Amino acid sequence: MNYIFINIATLNLLYMKNLYFLFIALLTVMFINAQTTTITFEDGTSVDSDDIVGGGSTQAVVVDPTDATNKVLSIDYNPGSGWDNWGGFLIPEGASLMKTDQISFRIWTPDHGANAGTFGYLFKLEGSGGNVEQSFLVDGAGAWQTITLDFSTCVGSPGNCNVDNASQQFNKLVLHHWGGSNPSSSDDEIIYIDDLTYTTGDAACPTQTYPVTFTDTCSSQVAAADGAAISFADGYATVSNTNAQDWTNIQFDHAALDLSSGTKGFSVRVKGPRASKVFFKLQVGGNCCSNVIERWPAENNYTTPGQWQTIVYDMTNESATDKTKTVIFFDAQMAVSADAADDVFMIDDITFGEFASLSTSNVSISDVSVYPNPAKDFVNISAGEKIDSATIYDLTGRIVKRSNPNKEIFNFNISDLSNGVYLVKLNAGDKESTVKLIK
Repeated sequence: MNYIFINIATLNLLYMKNLYFLFIALLTVMFINAQTTTITFEDGTSVDSDDIVGGGSTQAVVVDPTDATNKVLSIDYNPGSGWDNWGGFLIPEGASLMKTDQISFRIWTPDHGANAGTFGYLFKLEGSGGNVEQSFLVDGAGAWQTITLDFSTCVGSPGNCNVDNASQQFNKLVLHHWGGSNPSSSDDEIIYIDDLTYTTGDAACPTQTYPVTFTDTCSSQVAAADGAAISFADGYATVSNTNAQDWTNIQFDHAALDLSSGTKGFSVRVKGPRASKVFFKLQVGGNCCSNVIERWPAENNYTTPGQWQTIVYDMTNESATDKTKTVIFFDAQMAVSADAADDVFMIDDITFGEFASLSTSNVSISDVSVYPNPAKDFVNISAGEKIDSATIYDLTGRIVKRSNPNKEIFNFNISDLSNGVYLVKLNAGDKESTVKLIK
């Protein structure tokens, strides 16, 4: 019999090392979309002076009155200004507070000893959609005090939640002083803040890029304008109130598009309750009315109510390289429909690429189904009529698979394709359909 002797200390070391790497892995997972930030107000690590804001008070980064080697934020309040008396700062550009449970900071007050536990403050997170806030009391002068505020249950008095802080993003931190009461002396007007620590949530979405497939959370950057409303579900967008005003639209910003190389075009998949003109416009930023490229159809280019249809816009004669916003209109300058449901359209797969790779048919193939979707190794395609040709494109317009099935039901082996989003273009006589495939 062979015996194996193992040093217990070695086992313990291996065990601890495994625990360590497991811990690091868990931290990595936890903080993929979150980051803890501490603002120290030291040179190179503090907010910029332009980011320091206030109302009824004076704010500045100054030397710590208790430590000449340290810098802190000073807020000098104006007595009697009520809740209009506040100071704070914008958090560093590019960051946002989101899904924040706790914020902690140190506070020092010169002359609150006689009123310890009496003077209150209101700490507020502000954003474009509202604010969340919590109040707290100081213990008194003589030492730095650490305050930790929990915003995860921010409801009712003394805290107030005007928005859903599970999803709202905030970009401003504000400290209100005393409410409507007055400090007892000039020293009571001053507080010092340091080492403010908070957790930022998911990073802001990058600038929208083509194609827009509505398969990720950043597709929400496609916005409704001029009376329309937009929602996202099931891999596409639903646009309602499309005739709310003369020029109701959806729009999104993106990097400048190069129309000068190759023969370029755009396509968009649309499904709606009625035939409609779908207008397409490219512009530079917010400049709506000059230096634009427009495709205004003379007749309805969405012609198949109740079915998905690919609409193509030919840009082969364009050479612009500066267009940074796409705008799409439905029946511009038409009155609101008698039935609100007639002004609801679905939109998907807004694509920019080589014109030849885009569907050009105005007649869709009936009863097209792609399954499973997402797919792993094989994808099945069925239709209400025989398919002459089927082509799979990647989102650059490159052909990656092609078949001539001449049947209504067939499949593709996609095991060799990389994970991602693809477009499957089907042809049946003079009919065409393009469907999205996710692997």
